[in-house]
Amino acid sequence: MIDVKRAILHIGDVHALLPVISQKELDLRDERIFNYVSKHIEKLLNDPRIKKGAFQSQSVFIGEMTQYKNNSIDFIGMSANIASEYLKYIFESDEENNVDIIFVEFAFNDDNFIGVIELKSIQAYTHNVNNSNDTVSNEIIRHYAILPSTSQKLKSFAFVNANTERISFIDNSRLLNGQDTYILKDMILKCSNSVSVKETMNAIKAIAIEISEESGENSAKILAKTKNMIRENSEISSELNVEELGQAVFGFSEDSKKKYSEAIKAYGIKGSVEIEQSYAARTNKSHKIKTDTGISITIPVEYFHNSDFVEFENNPDGTISISLKKIGEIINQ
Repeated sequence: MIDVKRAILHIGDVHALLPVISQKELDLRDERIFNYVSKHIEKLLNDPRIKKGAFQSQSVFIGEMTQYKNNSIDFIGMSANIASEYLKYIFESDEENNVDIIFVEFAFNDDNFIGVIELKSIQAYTHNVNNSNDTVSNEIIRHYAILPSTSQKLKSFAFVNANTERISFIDNSRLLNGQDTYILKDMILKCSNSVSVKETMNAIKAIAIEISEESGENSAKILAKTKNMIRENSEISSELNVEELGQAVFGFSEDSKKKYSEAIKAYGIKGSVEIEQSYAARTNKSHKIKTDTGISITIPVEYFHNSDFVEFENNPDGTISISLKKIGEIINQ
């Protein structure tokens, strides 16, 4: 359950290079405002792109948050100081769209968080009613400050646990002083970062394919086995031991197990990693293969190693045959 305690919105006009710093919090008693803020928070908390980080040096964010926790500054003042610094870098970058920033304080799972959410304005069209000289004229106009809906993915945010000071964040790079820079991560938070769940999943799968192809194994079956083990693990745990996963997938070959261990360590993955269980289950429930003859097949991963349903056969001429069995009905789509 997410308990949004307070929130405030600051605006950055990149065309006028003008920050509009609010002196009043958003009215969370307004159900529309509360739902907009809380739904963005909920979606971001479950985003598989999230990276974990820790403050590496004194930054504007940790300095202001510490003062806020010590009651040396109020929520509005803390957010205004961070937003001013944030927008200063935004204005110096190659950002072309207006950037609004929501600062929030919320509770989740008995922990208190201070968050900053970047909302990049988009351009859209709307209608306008022009009433002049007793004549009503309906027009189409362009609106330059439409905020992203709660269903859209946001590119930059950070939630800082006020007790542990651990950081969950996503950031996108911008060109600043001729260099690609992560403004939120490197300039505002000044924090380290881990590999995200999505990056971890993609890396494990890519490594599994590479090793299976090197060893002459059927890469489709190895990848399906990998995905099935990730899916089964997600049903019982929010952590995945990547080393044990490789040992199980490549149990048939000591050489392949060794190559897998070396590959994940080189990528920066080791031990157990946190996974978002619904994401892991959803993205690993099936596997799609496409043949060089143009045929595409999507198969539930648990069927790949059950010859009662699916069977791969290596033909003498080097081609592969796939048999689909126990089909009761074919549905045209």
